[in-house]
Amino acid sequence: MASNENKRQFIEWIMKNFKHVHPTVNFLMKYLASHPELLDRIEFSDASKYAPNGLFISYQENPMNPFVYYKGPHKYTDSNQAFHDIRLNQLRDDITYYIELDIPNYYQEVFSFDIYKNNPYIPAEDHQLDQLDHYLSQLSSQTKLKDLEQQFDQAIERSSFEEAEVLLKQIHAIRGELS
Repeated sequence: MASNENKRQFIEWIMKNFKHVHPTVNFLMKYLASHPELLDRIEFSDASKYAPNGLFISYQENPMNPFVYYKGPHKYTDSNQAFHDIRLNQLRDDITYYIELDIPNYYQEVFSFDIYKNNPYIPAEDHQLDQLDHYLSQLSSQTKLKDLEQQFDQAIERSSFEEAEVLLKQIHAIRGELS
């Protein structure tokens, strides 16, 4: 089970390395980090849209949805709604908030802080489709990588160094995606 200290450290790491486009989201994260009793009811997961109380927070540039709070069948884009619900429900033990972050290398980060928890509300078929999508994406990237490596070898044999340089950048980009 992930410790609250790990969660607090992760939130502080997020605040140090990312700034949200909406200052109220940054305030919400500070609030969570400064209230250890709330961390018992916070889980970092994925597919927050399926949780009874889920938060999706994107730290990417120009996201379509920088913040979404899912509360039952309702969906809110104002982080104040989530902040007030969390604050008002902090004494209730029966409410868990599942937070999904859109940051580079999200899974790597949550696993390194040992705070990832499976979202039990994800429909089985959706989870299987996500796994299939991931597998097919990896397979596609691996196939494209092999093709680019062959084109790179051919460019080197032809002494087409400019083409080889372009291909090498593409190879490095795909290898980064695969790791």
